Amino acid sequence: MVARAALVRAKVPPAEVKIAAVGGDRDRFTALLGGVVDAAVVSNEYLPLPSVKSMRVLVEAREVLPQFLRFCTLVTGKTLNERREDLIRFMVAQMKALRYAVTHRDETIALAREATGAKPDDPRPAFVYEEGLKPGVVDPDFSIPVESLIWSQDQMIALGQLAKGGDINRLIYPEIRKEALARIGN
Repeated sequence: MVARAALVRAKVPPAEVKIAAVGGDRDRFTALLGGVVDAAVVSNEYLPLPSVKSMRVLVEAREVLPQFLRFCTLVTGKTLNERREDLIRFMVAQMKALRYAVTHRDETIALAREATGAKPDDPRPAFVYEEGLKPGVVDPDFSIPVESLIWSQDQMIALGQLAKGGDINRLIYPEIRKEALARIGN
């Protein structure tokens, strides 16, 4: 979606570009480094790496898709009906974890290093942490941005990735979030 939106913005006809599925972020970054692809959409976590110095950022995703949601918690209707209490506890844990993370920089970066196997001199955990603190990136209260969901659906239709839209309100179930917030005193 980012690649397609960037091409539209740059007024590059789709026929002039071959879009290939190369894998996840790491695979796309490796393909770019190895010259397998000429350009790739990758996470900004790679920006602080020394190997990126010979590359140029053409566009940031937030420029071409400013209301794009980076994170959503999705469950099936069956899970919602059968495991409501588990979902509430999961949301409580997520909210508490994010609240802790955004107020405990060093501990969070250390945990990220441990979880990813990053070496002590790898700049990415600190970079990603700082990026996450920018407004609108991480929301410890898991707000439900209905406007952004509608906007994303409209973009997917415009980019040909979705044939038609639907009722966004049928996708949203705010009660789990409300109960989780009540339990943690918010």
